[in-house]
Amino acid sequence: MSTLFTIPAAARAAHSLPRRRAEKSPATPLPRFVGGSENLLVRSLEEVLAGRQPAWNPVVLTGVSGTGKSLLLSLFAEEFAIAFPETQVIATTGADFARSFADACDTDSIDEFRHKFGRAQLLAIDDLHRLAGRGGAEQELLHLLDALTRRGSLVVITMRHGPLDTPLCEMLQSRLSAGLVIPVAVPQAETRREIAATLAGDQQLDLPSAVLDRLSTSSFTTVPQLRHAILQLAQKAKNSTPRAPREENPGKLLDDLLREERPETRSVMKRIAAAVAKQFQQSVADLRSETRRQSVVQPRNLAMHLCRQLTGASYATIGEYFGGRDHTTVMHSCRKAAAELAENVPLQRLLDELAATVAAEER
Repeated sequence: MSTLFTIPAAARAAHSLPRRRAEKSPATPLPRFVGGSENLLVRSLEEVLAGRQPAWNPVVLTGVSGTGKSLLLSLFAEEFAIAFPETQVIATTGADFARSFADACDTDSIDEFRHKFGRAQLLAIDDLHRLAGRGGAEQELLHLLDALTRRGSLVVITMRHGPLDTPLCEMLQSRLSAGLVIPVAVPQAETRREIAATLAGDQQLDLPSAVLDRLSTSSFTTVPQLRHAILQLAQKAKNSTPRAPREENPGKLLDDLLREERPETRSVMKRIAAAVAKQFQQSVADLRSETRRQSVVQPRNLAMHLCRQLTGASYATIGEYFGGRDHTTVMHSCRKAAAELAENVPLQRLLDELAATVAAEER
């Protein structure tokens, strides 16, 4: 059974269509967050939109760049305003909150600042980690969180890392950790396929099932990367002519795009091995060696799994890089790593961050 879901859900999207269409060009696709089994906890937000009083406050969405946490925050704030039209919704960023507080201090208007934020039924703050090191603003937010919680308001925040891994003051770290912390993970293959299909539909690009399958297992792992790939494919298809029938085949268009966009597989695997080795305080030579020490086996399995996810390389190709291992050994290692990640959320978050870092460096 598929675990795919969207925010907003289809029924709410239809409900919000007239209002949003009035603000957007009819040709502009309506954004949605597409999630799968890797992000099922995100569906907790739907309980709030259904009118249920949350048992946790604040809600903290964490994740590396490209996972869609900022999109989630924006969509949730908009859907909240539609579901509860009489409420006050305030959306800001960590940097803007700090600037507003500093301006209020400079102009002796703290009371006005507190009145503005204190009346919100929903306070949505994007990139709160940018507040780190701004002691006065951190303390002000701490008091604001307590005040909003007392009056039954909800606070939803996005951060790159978890509260305890962000250099905020200890009291704010503790306060944020007491809420619901939701890691927003890099989409897995099934989700990436749905995202690619949705983006292709937005561009009126008809992609065969086989091409969508290839996109979902390619080096395009984050939503921005998939969006870039779809836009490139749409542009290539638009520029094709009857004189160039080869360009009319989406599969061949994707071949061209992968050759243009994706670096050499071995180069990517080198970066992955180096990043994993550094994180686990091992050497790349150890990861590629024959040693079976557990301290090396785990990061080696994770590195091979990540190579498979980011490059789409065959098990044989990955095995060749990691010391000449055969494809069945690599397949077993990747499955073992996937099973371990399913049971270990912090480790999955670490691997997602490494994946995004390696992908960003290569692009």
